[in-house]
Amino acid sequence: MVVQERNVDRVVSGSCADCGALVDRRMACVDVATHSTVELCATCWNAYRQRQVFSAGCCG
Repeated sequence: MVVQERNVDRVVSGSCADCGALVDRRMACVDVATHSTVELCATCWNAYRQRQVFSAGCCG
């Protein structure tokens, strides 16, 4: 799953769409592969953003 953007919307308590962890706050994000909205915990959101930024590796 590749997450394109994060909306400002926050969904209160529930399970993360990726890791399944039960968290207090999730962020609604758009999955570019399925064009659907998914709710991710902060850890999964940060992991996907880092993979996008460093997709070519840490040295560019």
